[in-house]
Amino acid sequence: MVSSKELGINATELVINISKELNCSQSTAWNNLRSLRNFGLIESGCKENKGQKVTLTSAGELINTEVNKNDI
Repeated sequence: MVSSKELGINATELVINISKELNCSQSTAWNNLRSLRNFGLIESGCKENKGQKVTLTSAGELINTEVNKNDI
């Protein structure tokens, strides 16, 4: 969901969408987004920079490309 170029939403909106689509709690979605950010795979807003759109980092894009190429 993060890799979708036309997504262009902030973390709060993304968590709501993930929670609905995957039928999981919002806290689970937040924990997973936080892990992706901590691993350097996504960039998103923080306390000082609220509202920033969620995007893949170059490392995240590389992994996304490889996963999609190999249909893992």
